[in-house]
Amino acid sequence: MGNKCQVLAPEDFVLPLLTRPRLKEKYQQYAFADYVRSHPQLRFCPGPNCNIVVQAKESRAKRVKCTSCKTQFCYKCGSDYHAPTDCETIKKWLTKCADDSETANYISAHTKDCPKCHICIEKNGGCNHMQCYNCKHDFCWMCLGCWKAHGSEYYECSRYKENPNIAHESAHAQAREALKKYLHYYERWENHSKSLKLEEETLAKIRERIQNKFEYQQAQLEAEIENLSWKIERAEMTDRGDLENQMDIVEKRRTTLLTDFLQV
Repeated sequence: MGNKCQVLAPEDFVLPLLTRPRLKEKYQQYAFADYVRSHPQLRFCPGPNCNIVVQAKESRAKRVKCTSCKTQFCYKCGSDYHAPTDCETIKKWLTKCADDSETANYISAHTKDCPKCHICIEKNGGCNHMQCYNCKHDFCWMCLGCWKAHGSEYYECSRYKENPNIAHESAHAQAREALKKYLHYYERWENHSKSLKLEEETLAKIRERIQNKFEYQQAQLEAEIENLSWKIERAEMTDRGDLENQMDIVEKRRTTLLTDFLQV
């Protein structure tokens, strides 16, 4: 603790000096956290209120999913998984976005005007192919161009077209051009981020519907099996054709359940 002293005080030296249990516990927590952060093969899960420690054989950028809170992140930097961008680039990008927070707030709106009838449209899905609910015009959410014209050149609307003569313009004009370029790429980055969240919400809804459908099919199968069991117990009094028909119904219910859900 001395100024410019490089000697480390080990735990067996510090702990006897800490007489209050709460202070001793807090010291051990900090010591453990410092150990994890300094260890190249260990990392805390960045999930909210999650204390899970993740271990990896090597510290490199790869997708990790916490077994406790299900948070997915990059093992090397701890940010949201960002492939194919490297950790240093995504760090600079996030810093840039944070510095331009007012600009980010300005362009992060969920709505745009239809390029044909100019009615306000809200994007509520992950796909960039939009259709105006008013005039039925199909267009690209990113560049507002006609969707039919995209074809194989769809990537063009994600590429910024710089002014070839900008180097000869004034410093003010160059600054405005730099801001336009940043806004162009920020809008696309923000759009992909929102699309991912929307797709996750859609996936959750689909899984919920599948679960509800499964429970319904399962209940139907159970009901038919109960009916079949009742008839088998009274086989001597049950018509053979009726029994065979019930067996066929049960088999169809079973096949439907297996076909629809075991392959999901």
